Amino acid sequence: MSNFPDFSHYGYQIKSQLGNNSTGGRFTYLAHNIKTQESVVIKQFQFAQLGATWSEYQAYQEEIKVLQSLHHPQIPRYLQSFQTPDGFCMVQEYKNAQSLAIIRSWTPQQIKEIAISALKILVYLQRHPTPIIHRDIKPENILIDEQMNVYLVDFGFARMGGGEVTVSSVVKGTLGFMPPEQLFNREITKASDLYGLGATLICLLTGTKSVNIGSLIDANYYIRFRHLVPPLQRGWMNWLEKMVEPNFKNRFANAAEALKALKTSDIAALPKVRISHDKLEFTATKWGEKLTQTITISNPIPETLLASNWSVAPHKSDPPHTPYEHAWISFNPARFESNNIECEITVDTSQLLTNETYSRQILLHTNSDPEYYSLPVQLQTAPLPEALKPNYLLLLLIGLIFGCLGYLLSFERIIFIPVLIPTFLLLDKIMIATAEGAKVNISGISRAYFISQLISFSLLLTLGVAFDITFIFGSLIAALVAFFCIDEGKFPSIKIVLITIFMMIVFGLLWDAHDHPIGAATVLVSFIYSFLLTLAFVFIKVLVFPLIRYVADAHIKRGFHQKEAAQIALLTVGICVGMSFILSFVYLSILSNEWRYFLENYLFIFVISMTILTLSLTLPLVNLLIYQPLKRGRFIANYRRSYSHLIKP
Repeated sequence: MSNFPDFSHYGYQIKSQLGNNSTGGRFTYLAHNIKTQESVVIKQFQFAQLGATWSEYQAYQEEIKVLQSLHHPQIPRYLQSFQTPDGFCMVQEYKNAQSLAIIRSWTPQQIKEIAISALKILVYLQRHPTPIIHRDIKPENILIDEQMNVYLVDFGFARMGGGEVTVSSVVKGTLGFMPPEQLFNREITKASDLYGLGATLICLLTGTKSVNIGSLIDANYYIRFRHLVPPLQRGWMNWLEKMVEPNFKNRFANAAEALKALKTSDIAALPKVRISHDKLEFTATKWGEKLTQTITISNPIPETLLASNWSVAPHKSDPPHTPYEHAWISFNPARFESNNIECEITVDTSQLLTNETYSRQILLHTNSDPEYYSLPVQLQTAPLPEALKPNYLLLLLIGLIFGCLGYLLSFERIIFIPVLIPTFLLLDKIMIATAEGAKVNISGISRAYFISQLISFSLLLTLGVAFDITFIFGSLIAALVAFFCIDEGKFPSIKIVLITIFMMIVFGLLWDAHDHPIGAATVLVSFIYSFLLTLAFVFIKVLVFPLIRYVADAHIKRGFHQKEAAQIALLTVGICVGMSFILSFVYLSILSNEWRYFLENYLFIFVISMTILTLSLTLPLVNLLIYQPLKRGRFIANYRRSYSHLIKP
């Protein structure tokens, strides 16, 4: 004997039970009309059962009101309702279809057809004279028959007009399929039902049971499902992800818009990978160096999104590693979702042997076809550097020589000032030339300097400018001429020198003889001064620069690079000359008791500047001579100690 209720008095005979919610006193039966033999669905609400409430009874009344206004072939028709001694019944048209909650294997194309059919139903509801929001779209409430006809059922939570739900209202819907605005009793819009449909389609695509949908939702209410979808089925990920955006403003505005976007998209379309390099080659110049190259990854296929991650193919010499971490090859970013991105591949040579060639394969895993791409990586590590052995005794000797030179020059500032200015202006040029092994034409520089001094004196004496200004101005002109002569290699000839001297004497005599009886003596002093400058440059050529080159060559032989050796030599010269000038000026001021003159004159500022310059030259020299050799020595020792633990090619 059947335990089903007897509805024969109402013209219906129950065949089977389709579902129940005993807590709420709701039961669903499959029955047939006794007169017409038409199959129907009877929903019984037993409000006398424990747990049933009148609010749920009122929900049935709302559902009847909604169903009476609907006339759509994919929404089961409302037929009638009647009361029973223990409850209330509603009769609907029966559709021979199963709910999507039953796990089956769906192809992406079939899921797209289901999505299109469901969206057409939602378009109808949203275009209703009073738009209807279903509010409980989930796999259990969508039916599909063998002909792929889709039906939407259970309008118990449906709301006509949408709008804002009052704070006192009970949240109605199913967790995991309710959008955040519905979950938090906020404004319900036409985009709200799209969230439930999108979550339903994700269940079909990933094979996730509806009761487990919560396991895919993160703390920000995003449904993370891409990792569950095979690469060849990811053609419509962007559309699905937009359907379930937590913020309704980022979803499609309504079902019609979502339907249009889905129809025009090719769910079978896959991204295509374009890589700017077919291989990567690195060459290290020193051990422990990190080298980086940039690769551009792009996807030219519209309406698709390229998702990729990098890894390094296993190699017998590498320590065990995960797909996301490797001992000496790293990626930034290691994972990305973009159709145009630049990725940095960095190799760290601090764990590798020196002077070896390493070959590896890096893999780009993608959601395209093929699923991964392989790029060869080749790295040539730097050789082990030689130990640095500075010769401190030689540097001390050079310091004494230049100290004496500076002391002698400082006895008369007339010689000191013009010589010092071009010397330091030329310092950078000479250092570069020495480091590169180029020959510096000192005689040409001396000649250019001498001629520029003569030209300066000729003009300035003719105009009657003070002597000190003449020296400084002439020195600046000489420095500029000599500066450019190093690069050009072109120097004035002897004829020009003689003509210049003759012009200087003539113009000087003509001008000074008119008003100044001592004009000839002035010209003679100028000539002697320029001659002394020439001798100073000859001295630099004969002694100074050979010593600079000797010091540089000696340090190159002791393991220093060419540029380092040239810097050591020139910094030593600069420091020694600067210190000798400073000490000699102080010494002379003490002897002559000219402290007041020294403080009030421009020489005070000059000596302070020289002191700052000397100190600034000392720091890089200490770095080159002490810190760098010690650092390199420690490096060589550490490398030899860790040799057995380093990664082999």
